[in-house]
Amino acid sequence: MTDPSRHLILGIDGGATKTNWVVCEEVGGALRPINQGTLGPGNMKLLTPQALRQMLVGMREGIPFENATLFVTERATGKLEPVATVGEPIDLPRHLQRFPADAAILTTGALTTHVQSYAIVLGPHTITPRILAHEFGHLLGFRDAYVRGYEDLGKDGFQILEVSTDPADIMADPVAGSVQVKHFEMLLNKRFDKTPRVSADIRA
Repeated sequence: MTDPSRHLILGIDGGATKTNWVVCEEVGGALRPINQGTLGPGNMKLLTPQALRQMLVGMREGIPFENATLFVTERATGKLEPVATVGEPIDLPRHLQRFPADAAILTTGALTTHVQSYAIVLGPHTITPRILAHEFGHLLGFRDAYVRGYEDLGKDGFQILEVSTDPADIMADPVAGSVQVKHFEMLLNKRFDKTPRVSADIRA
């Protein structure tokens, strides 16, 4: 804003077919609408940074925005929470609470790809279909079929030792392993672990 003493609030109701917006000024503890309008589709959780910027430009309507902080309403508490910007660390447990509690989740926001509770949380790096299948296996209840150990070598980093029980099993080797008949048999016979867990694979 050109006048830093003014407190302007931009409210956005982004939907699948249209986006309603209103700009208000806080005066004496009350909100006074300055301008409002309607734009095209604008699901705030699906917009790219570029699309979001274009939408904000479309909302300006002569109002001199220079800086803006976006907030969303937290479903669990009803409180306003700031939207994380690109590259900013997020609170994963709070982020996962935005999803239905009875569904498997595929989302982003992790430093490395891993499973947390019933969610596959993707990191910023490229992963292969096999690794994604390995992580999906955790959602189905399969545990890692390998043992990994670490030794801190100080300035030389870490030494990693990994022992795989079956190199052909995708839960033992996410890089070269495969989904096997026994996995389907275990699912049919419900011989798997349903306990939510946290699992990270550094090869992801």
